[in-house]
Amino acid sequence: EPEVFTLAMDPKGGLYAATAPDGKIYKLTVGGTTTAVEYFNPKAKYIWSLAVGASGELYAGTGDQGRVFRITGPNTGEVWYESGQTHITALAVDGKGRLLAGSEPNGILYHVQGKDKAFVLY
Repeated sequence: EPEVFTLAMDPKGGLYAATAPDGKIYKLTVGGTTTAVEYFNPKAKYIWSLAVGASGELYAGTGDQGRVFRITGPNTGEVWYESGQTHITALAVDGKGRLLAGSEPNGILYHVQGKDKAFVLY
C-alpha cells in the first residue's frame, strides 16, 4: 500500500495500520521481523482514523462515504454509523469510553452511542 494514514494500538499491544487508497486495515506484529497481515477490508476508498473502544473493539473512520466501522476480529466488522458526511477524519474514545467522531466537510463532532445511533455534540 502506498500510504498509511493512521495507527492504533489495542490494550494487548496489537498494532493496526490503515492504508489508502483503497483502504485496508493491517495488523502488525513487531519483533525480530515485522509482519503485516490484512485484518479488515471495509471496501472504502480511505481509512482516515482508527480508535480502540473500551471493550477492545476497533473503530475505523472512512471516506468517501463518511462511515464508522466497528471491527470485532479478523475480517469481522460492520458499518456502525453512517454520518451523511463525506469523510470521518477523526475518531477518539474519551475517558468515559464514549466514541467521538469528527467529519468533513462540515466539521461535525458526533457522539456515536451505538449502531446507527449518534447525536451531534458540535
